[in-house]
Amino acid sequence: MFSKIKSFSEDIVAKGLNELNQSSQQQQEASDLAELQKGSAVLHVVTPEEHEVVQPTDEPESPTNSPNPEQTQETTDKSEPTNVENSSPAQDDSLPPNIRAKLKKFAKYEEKYPILLQAYKVEKRKSQLISIFEKVLQENTPVSSISDANVLIEYLNGLTEKTKILNSEIRKLTKENSILTFKIAKFDETGNDLQNQINGLKLDNQKQLNLIENLKIENENLNEKVQIGQNRAENLEAELKEKNGNLEVALEEIEQLKGSQNGGKEKDNSEELEKLNEKIQEKDLEIEQLRTKTKETEDLRTQIQEKDAEIDQLKKSTKSEGENQIVLHEEIDKLKQTIQGQEQEIEQLKKSSKSEEEIEIAQAKEKEIDNLNKTIQDQAKEIENLRKSVESEESQDLKNQIQTKDEEIEQLKKSVKTAEEDVSQVQAKEEIDTLKQRIQEQEETIGQLKEQIKSEQVEDLKQQIKVQEEEIEQLKQQNGSDKPNSNNKLNKKIQIQEKVIEELKKQIKSTETKDPTDSSEKLTQLTNENSQLLEKLRELKDNLEGKNEEINDLRDSLKEIGNDFVASKDEIKLLKSQQQQGQSSTEELNSVIKSWQEKFNSKSSELEQVNSKLSEVEANIQEQEILQRKSERDLKKEINSTKKLLDECETKLAETSKQVEVLVSEKTGLENRIEELIKFKSNDTSLKLEISSLQTSISYKDTQLKEQQQKVDSLNKENSELKDSINKLQTTSNKFQINNMDLLKEKSELLTKQELLIDQSKSLNSELTKLQRERQQLQQDLDKVTTKYDNLYQEQNDSSNVLLSYKKQHEELLMKSKEYLFKIEALEDQVSEARNLLQSRNRETSSIRRLLVDAEESLRIKESESKVEMTRLNEEKLELERYYNISINRKHREIEELNLSIKDYESRIKSYEQRILDAKEFETMSNTTSKDNESSRQLIEELTQTVDTLRNALQTNSKRVKELETNNNILKKLNDENNMKFERLSKNYKLLTQQYRSMKQVRRESQPEVATTTTVPDKETKQDTTNVAYLKNVLLGFFEHKEQREQLLPVVKTLFSFTPEDEEKFLFALR
Repeated sequence: MFSKIKSFSEDIVAKGLNELNQSSQQQQEASDLAELQKGSAVLHVVTPEEHEVVQPTDEPESPTNSPNPEQTQETTDKSEPTNVENSSPAQDDSLPPNIRAKLKKFAKYEEKYPILLQAYKVEKRKSQLISIFEKVLQENTPVSSISDANVLIEYLNGLTEKTKILNSEIRKLTKENSILTFKIAKFDETGNDLQNQINGLKLDNQKQLNLIENLKIENENLNEKVQIGQNRAENLEAELKEKNGNLEVALEEIEQLKGSQNGGKEKDNSEELEKLNEKIQEKDLEIEQLRTKTKETEDLRTQIQEKDAEIDQLKKSTKSEGENQIVLHEEIDKLKQTIQGQEQEIEQLKKSSKSEEEIEIAQAKEKEIDNLNKTIQDQAKEIENLRKSVESEESQDLKNQIQTKDEEIEQLKKSVKTAEEDVSQVQAKEEIDTLKQRIQEQEETIGQLKEQIKSEQVEDLKQQIKVQEEEIEQLKQQNGSDKPNSNNKLNKKIQIQEKVIEELKKQIKSTETKDPTDSSEKLTQLTNENSQLLEKLRELKDNLEGKNEEINDLRDSLKEIGNDFVASKDEIKLLKSQQQQGQSSTEELNSVIKSWQEKFNSKSSELEQVNSKLSEVEANIQEQEILQRKSERDLKKEINSTKKLLDECETKLAETSKQVEVLVSEKTGLENRIEELIKFKSNDTSLKLEISSLQTSISYKDTQLKEQQQKVDSLNKENSELKDSINKLQTTSNKFQINNMDLLKEKSELLTKQELLIDQSKSLNSELTKLQRERQQLQQDLDKVTTKYDNLYQEQNDSSNVLLSYKKQHEELLMKSKEYLFKIEALEDQVSEARNLLQSRNRETSSIRRLLVDAEESLRIKESESKVEMTRLNEEKLELERYYNISINRKHREIEELNLSIKDYESRIKSYEQRILDAKEFETMSNTTSKDNESSRQLIEELTQTVDTLRNALQTNSKRVKELETNNNILKKLNDENNMKFERLSKNYKLLTQQYRSMKQVRRESQPEVATTTTVPDKETKQDTTNVAYLKNVLLGFFEHKEQREQLLPVVKTLFSFTPEDEEKFLFALR
């Protein structure tokens, strides 16, 4: 418990220290970045180059030589600042020429000293800023110094590649996410359909089971009826035989009566004949009924067989449906598994969204790197190049806007095509009209932008030409007092430039008449040529200024300063105008951004409306689908019920038709019988009665026939009505299915529209981000222009201060004091850096000491535990060895005793066998005596019993010996295994002791290193701390982020050059 509390408290303390270190590091980084931003103006200051600053030499002076312009310039340079020069020409003449030459040389030194001092201060500040920049690079990148440019390029390339890979992965993941969502929706739909199918199959299965049960019941009833019919048929056949015999007797009697009786008695006989005919007809009817019943029984048997076949088919179908249900269940399980897998993938994608934060961090780092690159490039540029870059950036921004508008037009045209293809006619016409209006508006805006670009570029070129002409005129005016040779050269150059200007004017006129595409290309060419001409003009200006410096005297220096003052004012005015132009361009861009934002908001509102419509349509579709499914189910139920009624009606029809046929056949038979009986004209009363009864039965059968026919007609009508209703229901179900398909198509079309609108919103978002970036760039350019303006204003103030000569000494003293202050500040910075380094080192050493103490404590605990385990294992080993030795000795003793007993038994067996042999010989010798025979038999039996007992004992002893040998082998194996375990533990103990000793040595070595760090000079500390910040960040990241240790392991290996053994030790120590 105490160890857990201790570890918890140490973790909290370590976290607090880490947070303090991180906060101090962040404060240092913030201060460094603030210093770099403050010193950005210093980096743009230009110092004199080596060829401009030449060491002055002694100038020999001759009394007869005429004063050269160079000498006059030197004397004028010396006149103001120095106090060495004499006031009168007589004193100058009195000095020797060597001293006068030295005085001139010192005057030049005195003139150049403040310039050099200012340049030295600027360069010193630049070097400080460069060192700060180098420190920032060392802390945030693997670069150890500015000279390692290749390492920085590789690092930046690696970051860009990583960002590209991450962006591609993000795109892939977003695509996969959209595909998965679409698949999930499809799977949900298919799952719902399958569940509905399963429910329908279950209902069908239940219906079929109910049908099977009903058929079984009907089958049992039919079997009972068949048995009853068979019994009746047998009884009727017996009655038929009896009645046939009676009929034959009656016929014989009738023939006899015909011959015997007279004609007077014919009436009585006719009545009897009629009765007999009736009876005969009745009997015939009964016979026909019996035959029909037999036929019905046969029909019932066939029906029973058919129903048995149907039952078998239904059983097979139920089995197949059961198999289908099993397959469907398996498919459902598979779909559920796939859905679960997709949900897991979605969760992974959600987790991967955390990696998007890392991507944003990487993008932020890329932006920082881009800013650093920009600062590096800005250090090498001048003020006039920045003006050109501003102008070119404005033109490029307008071109980019035109390109984006063109791309939008193409996208809108594509959307028009898709709308014409997908949407219905009315909606399509409305959307096409709106899109065409938008296209026309955007084309008009593009034309306006192109015209603006044309006009702005032409005006810029005209202004540049005017500026160049003015500069040429100034050069002509300035060069009026120069030498003729230089004038000739300059005139030639001016003529060349005038020709170039005329050509530019011609090109401008041609561009105004030609297409905008050609004009844009030629404008770029003209801007390049213009930049080249401006560079040439600058070179000429530099040459002219150098010559003017040689020609002008001391008196003209004030005029030059005034001219410089006026030029600086003009530059300030130009910068103000440029600033106003930049503000106007920013306002225009802001208006453009606002318009795009309004478009984006309108598009987003349209998207929301479309989404709401989509949701409403989807809800309506779902409701319609539910209603359709319910109606389909109801229709199916009605169809099934009507089919059942149809089947019942058809069965009833068949039965009634059969009954009608039977009745018709009976009627025809009876009629034939009556005709036959009428022919006989017998006088028997019985026959007459039979005939009357048969006639009554015929009338009854006729009535039954009519009733059955009426039933048949009614059933036929019901059948036709049911068929019509079935047809109607089928047509309604088909209509519902067609409506369902149409709704699904509309749903898919709406989904495609939604995807298109989402793509459009994404494109608008990207355009907004581009415009915001352009706005940021313009703001940065404005900041740069303002800094330039401030620098020029400061230079103007410096020039006004330089005009006052009496303040030079005071300024020199101030400069010296500032130098000393800078030195003091630098020394204080160095001291603070050294203190910070010492503090960081002390913190690192304290953290290392804590880690070492923790490691030592853990090693001590492990060592004590291992010692305890070793002692316990040694004791167990000794006990086991003792136990094994005792058991082995016991077993050996038992084995020896058993061997002795076996030998005794063997000797006894041999003695008994010899006795048996002797007894047998004795039996042969003494056959006469019976008493001896009995005793010998008893002896033999006893001996055989003893032999058997000895053999059994031998077998038991041998088994026991084998068991003891197996136990002995098992004990040996256990002993070997314990020995192996003991050897492994001893090896682990040795490794722990070695690690503990190595940790002690590291601690002993670290203590003198910490002591020596305080006494090392500044140079060594700078060399040691080149990569300390980077290494520290890597180690802190490795110890803090446990999840990223696998990724940081190769970096730590390469930095510290670990061997495989070192790596194993490091990982073991971490565990």
